[in-house]
Amino acid sequence: MNPHKADTIDSLARYYAKRGDSTQALQFIRRARAIDPNSNQLVYDEAIVQTLGSHPEEALRLLGKHSKRARARLRRLLASGKSQAECASILGVSVHTVGRAVARMKRGENERHLRGSIWFWL
Repeated sequence: MNPHKADTIDSLARYYAKRGDSTQALQFIRRARAIDPNSNQLVYDEAIVQTLGSHPEEALRLLGKHSKRARARLRRLLASGKSQAECASILGVSVHTVGRAVARMKRGENERHLRGSIWFWL
């Protein structure tokens, strides 16, 4: 085990969280995220640690914040001409996940467009 690898430290964080030692778990997950701040897996695992440590509101805040950043990054990648497959590879997620995110973003744009329309108010 390499104590300087984010995934090793992440494993320790999850171990301590499951044992009920939220203080140790939070220390380890924060160390792991400092090593690899863009890892989707580490964000998800920190949310698990927060939830197991009786901080579900912090877990939701964390996931919401990460989700906004991920969508913004996806928009930038798509605007630069990257395909959904290329975006998935760069972001470390499946092509299906990118496709769902793109569909949600399009749906959100359509809803905003409708709200500004006179037809929305009739």
